Amino acid sequence: MQGYAANIDEVDFQSLVPAKLQQDRSILFTNISEIHEFHARQVTCMIQISLDLFVFCLFFTFVVSVHYWNAFFDHLIVSVFACKIKLQ
Repeated sequence: MQGYAANIDEVDFQSLVPAKLQQDRSILFTNISEIHEFHARQVTCMIQISLDLFVFCLFFTFVVSVHYWNAFFDHLIVSVFACKIKLQ
């Protein structure tokens, strides 16, 4: 907050800052607690949901991969035995 308020004093920004804000900086961040609460509730929750979904996708990919490779090796073993039987 102090970093943002410090810009109000810079000469380059004086023309951009309303007179009322130049007189009373406290109105700039009157809702800072609400912004903090919003981020604490909503954004943190969304990050957790995204992380849970990511972990689920990784797990699902691993399970599908394991199933695929198991099926492939099962087929390979059957094919090898089938060829061995044909060759005898």
